[in-house]
Amino acid sequence: MGMATSRLRCVCVLGAAYFSLQVLYARRKYLVSPPSTFGPPEFEKVFRAHCPLYKISLEIHGIIL
Repeated sequence: MGMATSRLRCVCVLGAAYFSLQVLYARRKYLVSPPSTFGPPEFEKVFRAHCPLYKISLEIHGIIL
């Protein structure tokens, strides 16, 4: 059980890091400053794709803790 939860935590953290980097790159590409969540439609697609996955990974991580 302990090894499975460790792997799940790693997957959640890596997934969150990957999608956070995707948003960072989109912010730089489309010149959207960090507090803002609005911008060109291409940026909003990346940002919206990031939000549910990040939330799910946090929920899974919270259940495991």
